[in-house]
Amino acid sequence: MEQAEPSEALERIVVAATALFAERGLHGVTTRELAAAVGLNIATVHYHAGSKRELYAAVLRRLDRVELEMIAGFTRAFGTRSEGTREWLRGFLGDVVDTVVAFIAAHPELPRMRVRQWLEPTEGVDDPQADAGRAHSTLLEAAFEAARVEGLLDRGLDTVMFAHSFDWLVAGFFSGGAPSGERRRTRTAQEIDAFRLYLRAFTLRMLGLDELLPNVPNVPKVATEA
Repeated sequence: MEQAEPSEALERIVVAATALFAERGLHGVTTRELAAAVGLNIATVHYHAGSKRELYAAVLRRLDRVELEMIAGFTRAFGTRSEGTREWLRGFLGDVVDTVVAFIAAHPELPRMRVRQWLEPTEGVDDPQADAGRAHSTLLEAAFEAARVEGLLDRGLDTVMFAHSFDWLVAGFFSGGAPSGERRRTRTAQEIDAFRLYLRAFTLRMLGLDELLPNVPNVPKVATEA
């Protein structure tokens, strides 16, 4: 078996466990399978990661950290911008969508893990999602509020509902069945690009920023209060 530094070994274990747990859940994966996936023996896995439940919790913490870092990066970019027009905001949100879709396409195990935990919370495992969700919401709400104050967004927008809808669209596309109805987890490049365009249209229309929107799949508008 290959030797590894403690921090490196733990990261390798958590990454491998994320993919396995996302597909089969806590009880569908054995410690032996986890050890084989990273080329370490079972004792080494226990030494670095603790029990299987502790490893499952570490996977959830890593997932929340990755999501929070991404959102924090977006909000920092928004806060340090040199422009403040609706046209600029449309472009910025388009870049956000492109970045999210590209990242999740490269790491499809992340939304699958999140959906599994949403639908089947694991008993005896502390789920950091509640605290992380509040942190995510605080960052998003602060950015949306700044945009409202500057007159870039309608004041009647339900930002919490929009954020949840965005999350479920992304998670559903990458963790559910293929758009064609086939029972497969992988997505073709064409499917991912079509979803990216759809998510751009959804985002702009839900936020009332769809002026001069290019010809993309129809998404119904949400009425906002004056």
